[in-house]
Amino acid sequence: MEFITQPARKIKVIFKTQLCVLGGSQTGVFAAVRAARLGTECAVVEQGGCFGGVATAGMVNCLHTLLDDRFENQIIGGLTDEILKIMRKNGDAISYDKNRSVGFKINSQILKILLDRYVTQHKIKPFLHTKVCDGIVENGVLRGVVVETVEGPGVILADAFIDATGDAILCDRLGLITYKQSPMQPPTACSVVYRFDRSRTLEFRKLWEEHSAEFDMEPDWGWSGEIPGCDDLSMLAENHIFNCDCSKTDDLTKAEMEGRRKTYALLQILRKYADNSDVKIAAMCDYVGVRQTRQVKCLHKVTMKELLTGEHFADAVLNGTYRVDVHHEGQGISFYYLDGTKEVYSDRIHQTVTRWADADYQGKLFYQMPYRSMVPDCSFDNLLIAGRCIDADNGAFGALRVMVNTNQMGEAAGVAAHIMLDQKCAAKDVPPKKLRELLQQGGSIVL
Repeated sequence: MEFITQPARKIKVIFKTQLCVLGGSQTGVFAAVRAARLGTECAVVEQGGCFGGVATAGMVNCLHTLLDDRFENQIIGGLTDEILKIMRKNGDAISYDKNRSVGFKINSQILKILLDRYVTQHKIKPFLHTKVCDGIVENGVLRGVVVETVEGPGVILADAFIDATGDAILCDRLGLITYKQSPMQPPTACSVVYRFDRSRTLEFRKLWEEHSAEFDMEPDWGWSGEIPGCDDLSMLAENHIFNCDCSKTDDLTKAEMEGRRKTYALLQILRKYADNSDVKIAAMCDYVGVRQTRQVKCLHKVTMKELLTGEHFADAVLNGTYRVDVHHEGQGISFYYLDGTKEVYSDRIHQTVTRWADADYQGKLFYQMPYRSMVPDCSFDNLLIAGRCIDADNGAFGALRVMVNTNQMGEAAGVAAHIMLDQKCAAKDVPPKKLRELLQQGGSIVL
């Protein structure tokens, strides 16, 4: 491996703030909004051209239910509930009753605008097209981050930091303990397509299964759905890109290009083999839907057993019911439900239903995640994580990685950061009772 040495150089300080959130998905924006509502000055750094992450740039327009596993009581509130109410009122989101696969479909383009509005209304300093490069540590204290902007490198100084980059970029650059599951869940490239007849989805999946080899694709399994207010358009996520570690440059590049190729190949199959199919691509995602890369070693690793058995935590900051959802490397998906059932899809068509629990198991209404799973096990007292880089085993990760859950992580991180700054305490010393009180006062459902 070849290296070069660069001479030392001065880098301009471009902003100073109390809290710097790295990553502008809903997770990151919600962290900043919750902190700002408590009086904390915030900045959000996002590498893309819009906020929202996979929900906007990635075109994943599905959010899961906010209700318990029997669809009787609401267990998720906060900013997810708040923004969905705004979108539903304007016809930009629709809800699905008693559906374990989808709770809401949203218009991703409207969400971009709403998140911009949230950032500006709360006087949060936005940095778009700005990439995190490194951390700045002085005398063992994390003081700032080096970022690359369209004007060149700069430094943002802050008193506290939240790594919501998904890939744990700041934690990795700081040398914290991170790990990768093996195998990692593969990414998916989403698209918006025109004149996709969703009533014929099963027929189309059979054609894709039969003719995938002709178009240099593996047998695969995915999903699709409507876009509120856009009757002739559908969101298509019927592919995976296998053997990719999207925290690596070459693999991420491959995933982006292969995702587009596979999407187009699926439509070619329909044009060639499906009668009366006039489907066309209207738009491709700006960023491939990455499910899993680095995770950070924290004070507690969440386990699949803790989730499926509904273990409660004194420092719980998240309630959820979305199933354990493991996309296999190669082909197929496994689902584990809180009621004790298990589903395995070996391909697009074939499904097996069994149980992971005994027949007399009563099941649980929801699961929780503790705050400790967002506190890195490191010497930096002013650093938190939120989003899919949290500390969880592969099964627990398969449930926690979805947006209704990562959004709650972001809100908890923002409130915790405010407490850290207000009480001048370390991340690990944030009082759980105070954290949960402030979350509830801000609209979160605390159980």
